[in-house]
Amino acid sequence: MKVLCVIPARSGSKGLPDKNIHLFNGKPLLEYPIRQALNSKLITDIVVSTDSQQYADIALKAGALVPFLRPKEISLDTTSMEETLQHSVIETEKKLNKKYDICVFITCTDVFRKDEYIDSVISTLVKNPSIESCFIANLSYKNYWEQLPYGQYQRVSPYMQLYGQRQERKKNKRLVYREDTGLASASRSEIWKTGRRIGDSVEIIVVEDTMHSIDIHTIEDLKIAEYVYRLRNQK
Repeated sequence: MKVLCVIPARSGSKGLPDKNIHLFNGKPLLEYPIRQALNSKLITDIVVSTDSQQYADIALKAGALVPFLRPKEISLDTTSMEETLQHSVIETEKKLNKKYDICVFITCTDVFRKDEYIDSVISTLVKNPSIESCFIANLSYKNYWEQLPYGQYQRVSPYMQLYGQRQERKKNKRLVYREDTGLASASRSEIWKTGRRIGDSVEIIVVEDTMHSIDIHTIEDLKIAEYVYRLRNQK
C-alpha cells in the first residue's frame, strides 16, 4: 500500500509567531515530526503542507517533500484541518502522479509522540480493511459536561453520575477517550478526499500519558514542553 504522511505547517500562528519552526531543544519544531516519519517502515512519502518558502526550505533540508505551497485561501486562521488535509492529498497525488491508499496526519506541536505510534495506526488499517481510521487516544477518567442550546448543562453520559475509583470504571468498561489525532492518525485516502479527518468505522490505540495534553500554541506551552522534554531525556 502507498502511504502518504502529511505534516501541516502554516506560517501565520498568532499565539506563538512562527511556532512550527520555533526552536525547541535547539532545532525547529518542524524537524521533529519529519524525523519521526522518516523512521517509519510503512510511509511512502512525507509531505509538508506550508504556505511559506522559509518553512519549505527547512522541511526539504530535514528530508520531507514540499511539492506545492499552500494557497492563501486555505492558509487562514479560519481554515480547518480537514480542508488542509483534503487539499494536501489531492494536490500531492496530482503533483507526484501517485495514488495513495492510506494518509497519515501528524503535527509539529505534539512533541511527546513516540515513533511507534505512527506505524501502529498505519498497520491497523493494513490488517483490517473494514476500518476507515485509526488514531491515538488518551484514556480519561474525568467527568464531562455539555451545554445544551437553552443554556443548561448535562453530563455527556449518564454513567458519569456515578463517582468511583479508576479501577471500578475499568472493570465496568465505563471509559472515555480523548482523541489525539495530532500525535498520529491514519485514514483511508478517500476519507480525506471527502473533507473528513476521521471516518465512522474506527480503531483507537489507547495510551495513558499526561504529557500528551501539551500541545504547543503559546510561549507557556513551549516552556513547559521544553522542561518536560529535558526531564524525560535525562540519562
